[in-house]
Amino acid sequence: MQMCRPVNGSGCIRSRCASSGRGWASSASRDEDIVFNVAAWAITEAGEVIGMIPVSDGVAADNVARLVAPPPIKGTYVPAERLTEQQKAAAARG
Repeated sequence: MQMCRPVNGSGCIRSRCASSGRGWASSASRDEDIVFNVAAWAITEAGEVIGMIPVSDGVAADNVARLVAPPPIKGTYVPAERLTEQQKAAAARG
């Protein structure tokens, strides 16, 4: 039996493929934009396409890097060439 974790309420991931040259950006922070590089695209059981971003959970004992959906705040997927220099620096920091 395969375990499944629903993504953004859209069901489990049905398939995925690698991504390059895309970012996810949000201006929800007062200090600076929140920006992540999109590492993969996932298609959920509901047919929703979601960009998956790399994170490592410093709180977990294993500190293993994972791919997760972007945070549930207003944001958009952006081609890397359209990111500002400040957004590129934020993406590099993760």
